[in-house]
Amino acid sequence: MRLGVDGWRIHGTTGVPRYLSRIVSAWCAGAWEGPFDSAVVYTPRPIDRERVPVGGPVTEAVVPSGLPQLVWQNGPLRRAFDADVLWCPSYTKPLALDVPTVVTTHDVTYRIHPHLYPWTNRAFYNHLYAWCARRATLVVTHNRTTADDVARHLGVPRERVRVVPLAPAPFF
Repeated sequence: MRLGVDGWRIHGTTGVPRYLSRIVSAWCAGAWEGPFDSAVVYTPRPIDRERVPVGGPVTEAVVPSGLPQLVWQNGPLRRAFDADVLWCPSYTKPLALDVPTVVTTHDVTYRIHPHLYPWTNRAFYNHLYAWCARRATLVVTHNRTTADDVARHLGVPRERVRVVPLAPAPFF
């Protein structure tokens, strides 16, 4: 069985890209176990191998595009996807991909503290993130508080939410 990873955000340096690149790096360094034989990271451009040394059970599938994440997810990624399960590490999943999907939801502050976000973002992402979480096979969060918030504010049954705590970066 093969895990597909939405790697659109692996190229950045902020929170989600760092989260994703560290997980992929750990898998490549031997921290690989579970029900999957391998993983393929789908990305719109090649991964910087100095930052994320892809290898071992992890391969890369470049699906070239300069499109924004949501458009890429629902077009090029959806058409190229060839794995058994899709992991989306950043709130959203393709709208019409019929495979089991795991979505990571890092927080729901946009629901709890909407005044912190522009109305344009709230109008779009508020509904999209909730829709994706409710339609994912499983939602992963980093702590119990966020898991409870996902259930309460996004309407995801608590039994479909898993807590996977973050690990410290190697330099710690």
